[in-house]
Amino acid sequence: MSGEVHGDLADAFRAARNEVVAVLNEAFENKDYGPGLTAWDLIPIILPKDWPLHEEVVRYSKRTKETEFRLHIDFDTFKNASPAGQRILICNVLRFSLTYLEATKVKDVDFASLRADFEKAILSQRWTPNGVASHSSTPKSKPVAVRQNRLAKNVAVPERIKINREEDYHTHFIGTYGGKPGTKPNQFMGFVTATLPEPMPKNWEQHKRWYAVLHTFDADGNHLKSDAWFAGVTADGETQVTDKAGEQLAEMLRGLGKIKFGNVIVRLFSVKIDGQVFGLIDASEADEDIVSVHLVPNDLALFAPWDGEYYT
Repeated sequence: MSGEVHGDLADAFRAARNEVVAVLNEAFENKDYGPGLTAWDLIPIILPKDWPLHEEVVRYSKRTKETEFRLHIDFDTFKNASPAGQRILICNVLRFSLTYLEATKVKDVDFASLRADFEKAILSQRWTPNGVASHSSTPKSKPVAVRQNRLAKNVAVPERIKINREEDYHTHFIGTYGGKPGTKPNQFMGFVTATLPEPMPKNWEQHKRWYAVLHTFDADGNHLKSDAWFAGVTADGETQVTDKAGEQLAEMLRGLGKIKFGNVIVRLFSVKIDGQVFGLIDASEADEDIVSVHLVPNDLALFAPWDGEYYT
């Protein structure tokens, strides 16, 4: 657990965090809560209200089975709390993150045992929320607001989907290429990504296949083609394999000629490569009133209001 914490509270936060982490690590030691959750990461944000906004983040990766939670703790509440109260505030956001994972129906996790061990551990330290303001049941930032939108009825998947470019992140290699003066350029999306069969086999390292993939589209977002290059499996050494895939992706991008990185707006598409689906697909669940589009196998999800933001 790290933190985005104002310097005035750094020492107090560090002491509280270290104690909470030590207690929970001992409670979770040698426990197996299932293959659906390999890392439960939390970054508390404790900053004054007049500081630039640091939005909360709520992410779960189906590929790595890891979480990323960046959740606010009120600056003044933490500053004025006793040492025990500060530990309670950290436990409150941990509890919220666990509740969120349960609510989103993350698969293959023994939440009953995980929650029981969590609550038992913090109860043993008397880190109960009585008398201390707890984290809001609904985070203030966009991730959960978007989740509420995706659950709304009468939300339809648009004909074209905007995907924002994020430098040095999942969508670093997207943008436009080609195009003559006076015409709109074509679009592209490039990735180093991997596939895994379902259900995940015990020797998954032998089956996690890494690719360099380049999808191209015309100016209107229609899919033109998808080129894929198989780099190897995780068992061959994941760093070496992904480095090879990255080098190949760079070569594929050079083949496009002059490119410009930026956001793209494309239509749904899917292709099969080595028996696995690659594409931008409608992943809506009508029985749960969830409307979403997923980029696969990258495990990137997009929801209303379709502003280009994606979630892992």
